[in-house]
Amino acid sequence: MREKKVTTEDLRSLKAGESKTFKVPHQRDIHTARTLASSLGTLEPERGVRFSTSANYLNCTITITAEKR
Repeated sequence: MREKKVTTEDLRSLKAGESKTFKVPHQRDIHTARTLASSLGTLEPERGVRFSTSANYLNCTITITAEKR
């Protein structure tokens, strides 16, 4: 898995029920991705999804799941 930062386009590409795991360059990027997922779910309610996250700080990975509202 290639390291990359999570972008809004990555989150917008997730449909309800889908999950994606990202390997980020640094542990602080996990916090950034969580904040982005929370904000996007709130700022774009018309998409009908909210996001849940699960992080592994030792491996610098975060799994983001799009859930139907």
